[in-house]
Amino acid sequence: MKHRIALFVVLLFLGIMVGCALPQRGTVSQYQETEKDVLFSGEEQVLLRQYGWFLPATATEYLPQFERLSLNGNEVLVWSKSQADGSVIHKLEVELKDDQLVRYHYKTYSFPVFRHVLSARQATELVEDFSQTYELGEQTLVFEHRKIDNDLYDEGLCESWVADEGKHTHVIMVNLTGGYVEEYYCER
Repeated sequence: MKHRIALFVVLLFLGIMVGCALPQRGTVSQYQETEKDVLFSGEEQVLLRQYGWFLPATATEYLPQFERLSLNGNEVLVWSKSQADGSVIHKLEVELKDDQLVRYHYKTYSFPVFRHVLSARQATELVEDFSQTYELGEQTLVFEHRKIDNDLYDEGLCESWVADEGKHTHVIMVNLTGGYVEEYYCER
């Protein structure tokens, strides 16, 4: 009997050790970076922290590639993580005009986003924080939770908050199951 218990304990220990050594499918650990993988400078890291407040938990830790582009006179900052074959795992795009945020878009293709479900009240608070943090609009905006006409997102998964400001319509899309801001843009 003692031998069976001892054998069981040894097998259990070996099983745990082997299980810990195997990479876990679909977990954040498969996206961990080494220092040499971080391809951008201190300024870009500061900017990522500034714009990463409203991303899913741990997402900013796994965006090692940085690109600065110009689009119609606007500055576009892109942080991303790609697989070895070049396919994008996830990315954050921030478009600025005269240092003012005009577009924000986080897209995940295969990055595991931890479930963090938001109620409508919590999502509204997130939208208000986003709006105040980036000083959207000429005046303080009041966002309403309402569906937009060209809404491509699934209801209950990612929903829109809208604020009208004269001829401009500000839209913030919140991923309710991941608990983060997925997109912001202003229709002019």
